[in-house]
Amino acid sequence: MEKTGVRYNRKRELLRKRIIRICLLLSFAAAVIAVLVSSGNETMADEDNAVKMYTSVSIEPGDSLWSIAVEYIDCHYSTVDEFIAELKQINNLSSDTINADAYLLVPYYVS
Repeated sequence: MEKTGVRYNRKRELLRKRIIRICLLLSFAAAVIAVLVSSGNETMADEDNAVKMYTSVSIEPGDSLWSIAVEYIDCHYSTVDEFIAELKQINNLSSDTINADAYLLVPYYVS
C-alpha cells in the first residue's frame, strides 16, 4: 500500500511541476506578445496622434492654389492635387481662382 501512495505522490508532484512549467511558458509568451503589440502601436500612435490645425494665409499677388499647396503640404497628403482639393473644400471654392488680398484657410498637422 505504501508503494502505491509513493507512486501516487510522485505522479502528483510531476503533474504539478508540469502545470507550473506550462503556466510559466504561457506567461512568458503573453509577455512577449504584449511587448510586440505595444511597440507596434507606439509607432502607429505617433502618426495617429497628429492633430489637424488650420491657419489663415494672406493671398499675395501671383499666388495660386498650387503655390500655396506646395508650401504647406506635408506627409498626410498623397499628392498636391489632394491637398488642393481639401483647400477648395475648406474655403468653399468652386474653381482654382483665388484673389490677392484675400485670406485662405490652410490645414496643417501638429504631433
